[in-house]
Amino acid sequence: MSLQYEESNEDKRQITPEEYLQERKAAIRVRSLWAIGFGIFAIVGSFAAIWLAINYFPEYTEDAASKSVFYFLFRNLYFLLGLFFLTVGIWGLYYAKKLKFEDLIPSPEAVEFARQSVKTTPYYSYILVGSIVAVTIAQNYVGLDESVEIAGFVKPYFLEKHEYWRILTGAALHGGFLHIFFNGYALYGFGSLIEYLSNRAHLAVVFLLAIIGGGLASLYFMPDVASVGASGGIMGLIGYLA
Repeated sequence: MSLQYEESNEDKRQITPEEYLQERKAAIRVRSLWAIGFGIFAIVGSFAAIWLAINYFPEYTEDAASKSVFYFLFRNLYFLLGLFFLTVGIWGLYYAKKLKFEDLIPSPEAVEFARQSVKTTPYYSYILVGSIVAVTIAQNYVGLDESVEIAGFVKPYFLEKHEYWRILTGAALHGGFLHIFFNGYALYGFGSLIEYLSNRAHLAVVFLLAIIGGGLASLYFMPDVASVGASGGIMGLIGYLA
């Protein structure tokens, strides 16, 4: 048995399943090592930056004297991102080690899913991602702090001034480029899956209910912290898919 591998229109060669498997393993290892490298860089960089801030610039660090480095680390987006990439990279190396040629052959269900996904355009996902991107662009003109004050999920305003709409508008705001990038990417990925696998109207309903649920959880666990971002809605989409 052999596979046809096209390097160009003129150069073609035959490779065995074992050779193809080794090529796939090598490609996965390279990506995994890049992920591990980025993860280590982000983790070490975050640790160093926070340590320097606590020890040399305490005036810029909230309650620096009474908090440890690890307290600030787990509130730092770059550190959490580094942990994510490090975990994915390690898992990728393990996956490459265990990968078999049979795993590369798509099942009939996977082939059918691919065919259906090509026919389905995830309009709702486009609309949701486009909406939060548009709001983020508007934030850049208004200012991050000002936009959070105006429409963020500020808990005292929600409770004392009865501005209940903030639990929804806060989900449309984001705290920066990385925040909107990863939330937008996740929202499109999981949202389009729901549109492929289920009724696309479920995407809007689940996302809305998850935003409200996530907001209430934030209100309970962090009553004094203003919240922004669509993370609660994205967690709801993941739960729906599970």
